[in-house]
Formats: sequence, structure tokens, C-alpha cells
Amino acid sequence: MSPEQQVPEPVQQVPEPEQQASAPVEPAPSLVSPDQAQLKQAPAEAAEPQARPEARRRKPALDQKLAQAKEFALTALKELVPAEEIGDGHRVAADDDRLVTHYFTSTKRGYRAWEWYVTIARAPRQAEPTVCETGILPSDDALLAPEWVPWSERLSDEEKESESDDSAEDQDVTEDAESPDQQDSAEQGSQVLHPDVVTDLDDQSGDHHQESDSDESVAPGNSHA
Repeated sequence: MSPEQQVPEPVQQVPEPEQQASAPVEPAPSLVSPDQAQLKQAPAEAAEPQARPEARRRKPALDQKLAQAKEFALTALKELVPAEEIGDGHRVAADDDRLVTHYFTSTKRGYRAWEWYVTIARAPRQAEPTVCETGILPSDDALLAPEWVPWSERLSDEEKESESDDSAEDQDVTEDAESPDQQDSAEQGSQVLHPDVVTDLDDQSGDHHQESDSDESVAPGNSHA
């Protein structure tokens, strides 16, 4: 047997390894909380603007030039108020930058513990003050009128009942007084003359005029007789 006629050796087929069924892969635990997930799914709402905290307003400094202008404020007050109604008490308060109010004790009768006030101001880099406002204000111990109470609330229960009875009687009297007039006007308005009646009245008035004329014509003859 020649080498060319050699039978090839059988090739051994190696069986492929069976694919093992892969177990279902579980998702990794989420690090997002349920509340956050709900917020992601919900539509985004317009965020409300947060109110800014109110800045503390600094206390105004007392303007010394205006504080020393006591005589200027007093002179302006005496132009409106008699001098005998202005007491000796005096104090100063700063309302704002370059804005000061002078307070003077009031001796006006009936205004116990009230104060006259004169508010003055000056422009920047100006020394001359200007009068802004004058008037009178009550202090903490001032004599004030009591709070106004409506008349209906000042009445007692008996007075309210008596007032309601009187108003009901007045209304009845008014209705009784108006009813006869209304009836008379209704009766007068309902009287409509028929055309025949109007003609008869005209004839009667004509006969009456003829009789009066005949009497006048006969009267002179009788006098001659």
C-alpha cells in the first residue's frame, strides 16, 4: 500500500459545553428614597419666591443743628398758638435723617398732658431749617374722650323694645292717614262722563243762559209799568 493511499485518521469532535441557564439578574438596590422618586415623577411646580427677611432699619441719628433750633420751632408755633397755651416743657425726637420734631408742653384748657409739636427739617449741606408740620398730640397720660359707641348699642333692651313699638305705631298712623286720600283720588279718577251726559249738561247750561237773558229784558218793562 502506497503512502498516497493512506486512509486519513478520523477527527474526533469535541462536544461543546452545554450552555448553563443563566439565573435572572436582580437589579441593584436603588439609593433613591420613595419620596424622591415621587418627586421625580410628579411635574415640577414653580418654586415660590422666598420672601427676603426685612432689613433692620437703623435708628436715625439726631441732627444736632436741628435739635438746637428750639427758638426757631417755638417762634413758628407762636404764630399759630397763643403764647399762654405753651408750657415750659420741651423735648426733641429724631424722626429721620435731618428730620427732627420739637415737643412743647400744652397748657391749653381741656388738653391736659397734651403736647404741641413742630417738625423741622433741613436739606443736605444746608444749615437753615424749614418747618414741615405743626399740631398737638396726646401723650401717654393725656385726657382723652371715651370711645364712641353707636346710639343703637347704648340703648338698653327695654328702650329698644319701646323704640320698636313707637316706630310700629307711627307707621300704622301714617298708613291710616294716607288711605282716605288714596280712596278719594281713586274715586275722582274713576268718574268718566258719557258723551250724552255732556250734551245734556250743555243744553241745560244753554237754557239757563236764555232764561237769564229774558229776565233781564222783561225787568225794564216792569219797572216802567
